[in-house]
Amino acid sequence: MQATRLLSQRAASVVRYYKIDSGHNHGALQQLALQNFNRALTRPVPPLRAGRDLLKRIGKCLAFGCNPRQTADAAVLVRTVVNDWDRIEMIIRNCGTEEGLVYKQTLRAADETSLAASEPTWKLWGQRQQLSQVAVQAVTHLLNHAIATAAPAHKSIWHALRSGDTNSSPGGLAFTHADFNFGHVRLPLDIITASRAELGSHSAYTRLRSFKVFRNRACLSFGVFIRSNIHMAVVADGVIHATTNFNGATPDAIASLEEELDRVAGFQRDPATHNEARRRHAYILQAIQKLEDETWNRNDAVEYFGSASPA
Repeated sequence: MQATRLLSQRAASVVRYYKIDSGHNHGALQQLALQNFNRALTRPVPPLRAGRDLLKRIGKCLAFGCNPRQTADAAVLVRTVVNDWDRIEMIIRNCGTEEGLVYKQTLRAADETSLAASEPTWKLWGQRQQLSQVAVQAVTHLLNHAIATAAPAHKSIWHALRSGDTNSSPGGLAFTHADFNFGHVRLPLDIITASRAELGSHSAYTRLRSFKVFRNRACLSFGVFIRSNIHMAVVADGVIHATTNFNGATPDAIASLEEELDRVAGFQRDPATHNEARRRHAYILQAIQKLEDETWNRNDAVEYFGSASPA
């Protein structure tokens, strides 16, 4: 345990309250803030951590005995992890976390077979097919939010893309191609759903990662993270690539599309919120490490299984 203590980084104090400011910077500082935010995107993104694993670490500290102050610190950390951890991780990954941007779905293990055609499904593809459907619906949810929040003059651009009819939509502006690439599925579907619907409760976070507008088409890339609400962890993540076609679209229509895509990319482009989420992420992990060093990670540590040790 001595070696562990020497290698670990201690936090100066346990942070009891964190606040994410949802407001935007204004005035002359806004441009500087956006420049700093773009630089921040090059910083390493901390690895994903399951909220349940953090709760287990806190629980181990309580099992070895905490004094009243440590017990109070642990209670604050538990509330913070349960209420805010998923949002913090998604903000760091530049996903919008407002209620209107998060797609919620319930997955069921039995749905694997219902997705199959006449031939029996294979488990691997059955799982990924259902998760792929959730990812596509999450992107659809984001695009519908874009329509709902667009200026009246720009709504026709989105309706044209949604119609998918290059012959009838204005200027042939429509999505014509999409493909989805899944990363590693971290938890098998039968584990994350079990037999109860509430175990299959998930939230999908989406962001427009990048876009390029050319003379005759536009290429869009969406990132999707699917989180298990019960396991408090990202189950799977992937990228959806979509292409739009311009069939005689006017320069004004193309310029309006580019303006709208930049607006959608800005749903999660808030430097203050992003940086605050990074600070909260670091503070929470440091506070848990500090609690561990004060409890079970001591030379004289003895497992207590009590809510608090003698002061």
